[in-house]
Amino acid sequence: MAGIARKEFSNDSSQTQVDSPSSNTSIEHQNSISHSVYSTSQQSVDLRASVRRKRNARLANPLKGIEHDKLRIRGENYARKHGITEDEDVRAFRLGAILAQNPEQHADIQDFTGEEQDILQKELANRWHQPKEMYLVIVLCSICAATQGADESVVNGAQFFYSEQFSISGDGLKATWYANHYGNGRHRDAYEAASRVRYNKIQAARDVFYMHYLLEAESMNFAHNKVKEMVTVPRNRRALIASEVVMFMQQVVIYWPLPGRRMLSEGLTIF
Repeated sequence: MAGIARKEFSNDSSQTQVDSPSSNTSIEHQNSISHSVYSTSQQSVDLRASVRRKRNARLANPLKGIEHDKLRIRGENYARKHGITEDEDVRAFRLGAILAQNPEQHADIQDFTGEEQDILQKELANRWHQPKEMYLVIVLCSICAATQGADESVVNGAQFFYSEQFSISGDGLKATWYANHYGNGRHRDAYEAASRVRYNKIQAARDVFYMHYLLEAESMNFAHNKVKEMVTVPRNRRALIASEVVMFMQQVVIYWPLPGRRMLSEGLTIF
């Protein structure tokens, strides 16, 4: 019996020794699959992170890395495309395009006059050094926020009926005039308005040119979740909070006086 037991034990041991290499191979295969899946998942995460970094970098400064000569050309082309053809204004957009890339590099550009250099330096040294018109605009816009929403909603809704009501659909002369007046003319209007709240035209051209390219960068169709990034991207989150606060206060301003007026009118009828 002892011999049989030793033989069975010997057979079991040899069987274990025979099965052991295949078990190790199976484990190694499973580990290899797990590592491959992890690597693929990590690569996907890294790719999304890379796309997000590039997108945020482009949104932070869509003009970064562009040579100055190319920026001059872009600035001039932008001005002429939108009907800004005066020599002084075209020069402002040539130099403003370079400043839009980096406002702090004005000292390295030799094309500015001494007065322009002083203004640009004061702007950097003291952010509150702005024309009085700038502060007046800020105050007026803050006051007008109570009624802007209602007016804007009416105008936006009416745009659906403009073309049919005034027979301006198609490519006729009237349609072209309408498009130029309410579309291309806005760039010139924006530049002229910015010139009134800046010390010189170069500052205004810089602001308008940069806003144009920033809006273009934001309108590009990136593969990302826009709803999610309203919260995850800090600048979007701050804008969301500010806009929600303003919207809430606007509604309060519009509807809160109504009960008071009703109570006043009812009280006056008693007498």
